[in-house]
Amino acid sequence: SFNISSHLFAQILEQGSREGCFSIDDPQATAEMILLLGASIAPRNAQLFVDLQSNPQNIQKLTDHLEQYRLAVERILAAPENSIRVIDTSFLPALQTYIESKK
Repeated sequence: SFNISSHLFAQILEQGSREGCFSIDDPQATAEMILLLGASIAPRNAQLFVDLQSNPQNIQKLTDHLEQYRLAVERILAAPENSIRVIDTSFLPALQTYIESKK
């Protein structure tokens, strides 16, 4: 559930803050904000993914959305640039190749 996930994520953020990796005041509120932000973009990203076969350019849109989410999370946490990894996007070109081969 959201409460369990946000609590566990808050513990990770609190540890990161203590270790100097993040600069946050309220780990629980920050965890909730990041999770809700991710949940808010999930439907759009899911639709881009579902429509890949008919719209192969969605790979770039999906990559861009994930990159913007990563940047937002880094900024929320005041984390060093390129220190957050949201998803391994290296599989996306291979996925695009596979999808194009099924046309």
